[in-house]
Amino acid sequence: MYIIYTMENYSQTYAGLFYPVPDKRHWSERSGPTILPHEVGRSLGRPSFVRIRVTMDDMHEGHM
Repeated sequence: MYIIYTMENYSQTYAGLFYPVPDKRHWSERSGPTILPHEVGRSLGRPSFVRIRVTMDDMHEGHM
């Protein structure tokens, strides 16, 4: 047996939790500090991995 929910059911479920955002024309003037995005971010791609070699690596490869 399948239960099918309509948009009306969903809107009734979340009616008390979320309120529609009014049109931008009706927004009040914003007061407060200007928040800017952080400019420094991670670079694209897989992060590089630098392996620190130790004396045991040389022994394992046959170098003594």
